[in-house]
Amino acid sequence: LGLLIEQHGRQAIMPLIIQLFDQLGKRTTKSSEELAATFKDLLIGDLQIRRVIGALEPLSQNEIDARVKRAITHMKILL
Repeated sequence: LGLLIEQHGRQAIMPLIIQLFDQLGKRTTKSSEELAATFKDLLIGDLQIRRVIGALEPLSQNEIDARVKRAITHMKILL
């Protein structure tokens, strides 16, 4: 299961997030890879693991929206 999550989640999505940060340009010394990793951590954290082990129910749309807003707010500080 972990391998599937890695292959079809992180390995598929992270290059896209890195590309987005490359396109945005930045006012920081952090690389696009570092920024993408930070964004992913802010957005997801341990959510995937908690879902896989059944410790957390699916998020509501409001919860998803709040996580996205929080991650974007924190990323603005880095950019």
